[in-house]
Amino acid sequence: MSRPQQARVVLLAAAACAVGVAGCGDGREALPQPALPTLPQETELPLVPSDIEAATSPLAGMHSCEPDDSPVAALIGSDSEESESGASDIWTMTVDGELVPLTSDGHSLDPWMSHDGERLYFTRSAGGTEGDAPALGRGLWVLDLDSGTESLLYEAAEGSAVNRPEASADGNAVVFDMLGGDAERQRVYVLDVTSGEATELPMPPDDGSFQGQQGPTWGPDGAAVAYLHTRADPETAAIVWTVRVVELSTFAEKIVHETRDPIGLVGLEWSPDGRALLVTEIGQTPGEPDMGATAVSIDIASADPTVLAEQVPFDVTYAGADGQTVAAVGPLREDTQDPSSAQQPWLTIWDNGEMVLADAPVALTSAHSLTIADCAFD
Repeated sequence: MSRPQQARVVLLAAAACAVGVAGCGDGREALPQPALPTLPQETELPLVPSDIEAATSPLAGMHSCEPDDSPVAALIGSDSEESESGASDIWTMTVDGELVPLTSDGHSLDPWMSHDGERLYFTRSAGGTEGDAPALGRGLWVLDLDSGTESLLYEAAEGSAVNRPEASADGNAVVFDMLGGDAERQRVYVLDVTSGEATELPMPPDDGSFQGQQGPTWGPDGAAVAYLHTRADPETAAIVWTVRVVELSTFAEKIVHETRDPIGLVGLEWSPDGRALLVTEIGQTPGEPDMGATAVSIDIASADPTVLAEQVPFDVTYAGADGQTVAAVGPLREDTQDPSSAQQPWLTIWDNGEMVLADAPVALTSAHSLTIADCAFD
């Protein structure tokens, strides 16, 4: 379940941080490739329509997992304007909208909540940062939400960083991407939780151009993994983005979606029913209207894309079992009724392309990277 933003400029930077672009200042490693396309500074974030329903709880309509008062969602946020620059901590949220700080180290990222809502996976740098790199490596952690026990699942080498972890449905394996240390390219790894062994996912055949893998996500049955692949076109040098599905038994790959400069891809999440993949397209085609970031559902069988929401924050996640409802947390464009709302993070839900819920602002000064447990909408 799928990658900080306090205002428009920071929101744009968050997309770069989600894929490891230099300058994040939060310990992520930089990809050795051309930068992602960026939205023009004049891009406006979506207006909060005056007739949108205002709910008392950001997760109204969902239900608690077991036990009844357990959190069903998590996000990265801050409750103070005076927080250290680049600091990040994880907060949990119940269906009643109660926010509880989960970490306070200032170096926790990439929250992902297990399907049953019992565990939270995240990454953490043990020694802060030196420049744009983790000083002692950014490792993979898991937190038992019932007991509060934290465990280090994978200790990254010095100067390397684990990103975007996601556990299999049975919890026996975790997939993530990593760059740094001895690795020259960003690669996807599958971690066996019992043995602690991390295995690289094979890279597609080399065509002489730079390649990278990132943002992996598990299929519901655990038999396949999808990820984002980047390469430089050998003739034009343009960055080509593809969404690839890999059968783990044979490593056979299928490409289900492709974009190229100036349109890039961030975030990837497999739908609860296993039929589609959710990805966010960013950038603007010259001469076309600027739609900001767009959440797209890709039918895995047909490779047909369907737009689910436009002008979204970059980290979008599923918020319904039907695969048509998505949610994100982040600042929205200035509301004519409440100009201060432009600087506050809102949790917004879209259903079949329509913005159906724009809640009262989340009670934090900044928030992003929302993850929701599947058990909240089963």
